[in-house]
Amino acid sequence: LSRVPLVQHAPHTDSHIFSTLMPENAEIVSLLTNLYGDTYMHMPQFVDKVTLCKPAYSAAHMIGCDSVCHGFMYRDKQACTRIGLFDTSQICGNSQRELVPVDRHVELYKRLRDVRTDRSPTISYHWSGYEESCMHACLDRNDSFDIRGVVRVQVVLHSESAPLVRVLPGIHT
Repeated sequence: LSRVPLVQHAPHTDSHIFSTLMPENAEIVSLLTNLYGDTYMHMPQFVDKVTLCKPAYSAAHMIGCDSVCHGFMYRDKQACTRIGLFDTSQICGNSQRELVPVDRHVELYKRLRDVRTDRSPTISYHWSGYEESCMHACLDRNDSFDIRGVVRVQVVLHSESAPLVRVLPGIHT
């Protein structure tokens, strides 16, 4: 997991880079499940520490045992704390690290779609797309959460990888 600053800024958009919408006041988190179905949370600012999640944030029934998924923890417009998952390193013991970001996202989406009947009110799929579509979505109305900006999904997932890059939108009048 990244030990470098969370966000860098990029002044230009690229329609071929996979990205996601970052909620206002969001923290990047990783949810980890063990073989027994226990769920742990890791936040980059707490190096080498994981915390056992409360039952409300149990994720094994959604992402599977022996899984690692990444997302944002944030307060939505109804003041509820949510975790929106948009990326994965491992699903049910199968590494996803060698896949490109869009393929990792698709694997996570398929996993969450398959367990749709067992949804958690606190953990959900977090929409992502290519940078240009994210920029349009950023400028459109969002009923779920206030948007801080667009961030690029990391291409390589390991502890020395680059931080999330926030794309700065152009000035609109």
